[in-house]
Amino acid sequence: MFPKRQILFGFFVFALLLIPSCSLMDPISPLKSGSELNYITKNDIENALSFSENRLDNEDWRVTLNSSESQVNVFWYDADEKAIVSENYLIFSSTGEKDDFTDETYSEEGLKTKIFDAYENVEVLAQCEDNDGQLKLYELSGSFEGNDYLFRSWVKQESENRLLDVRLVFPANSRDLLQEYSKDFFPSLSSCD
Repeated sequence: MFPKRQILFGFFVFALLLIPSCSLMDPISPLKSGSELNYITKNDIENALSFSENRLDNEDWRVTLNSSESQVNVFWYDADEKAIVSENYLIFSSTGEKDDFTDETYSEEGLKTKIFDAYENVEVLAQCEDNDGQLKLYELSGSFEGNDYLFRSWVKQESENRLLDVRLVFPANSRDLLQEYSKDFFPSLSSCD
């Protein structure tokens, strides 16, 4: 028989896939109220889907895709590992709006209250960036239903008004697997160590 926790966690993840607004890692809207829309293009969707380059295309990972006028969200979940990979391709109407958004969302407080708000006891462990400042990494820890998790969140400026936001969430006891996927996705900045 399945332990009660696994059944509850599995049901919770299943519910997340059915109700995107209740996700452990909600898509974040880059547009402020009253902003001029800068609609996604077919190329934006193709870029979002090609991000994983088949790294997550096996039977262990389940994938969902959502898009709106200002973003493309791809969400992978591995039930056996209880791991999540989330990619958000965000489109802004202006550079100033993008800068305001990143300053607010990727601050220590924003990471805790906007990005990983469904988790408890979230702590920012480290933050770093690549040499040209175009790719930033935030390493965090937190818990969900009594289980400890490690998070890595990368933000990369793709163009003047487009951002790539990638998040990996793995159980704390799967640190090696988290590092392996981090190196696959971002070999030049897999950790802040």
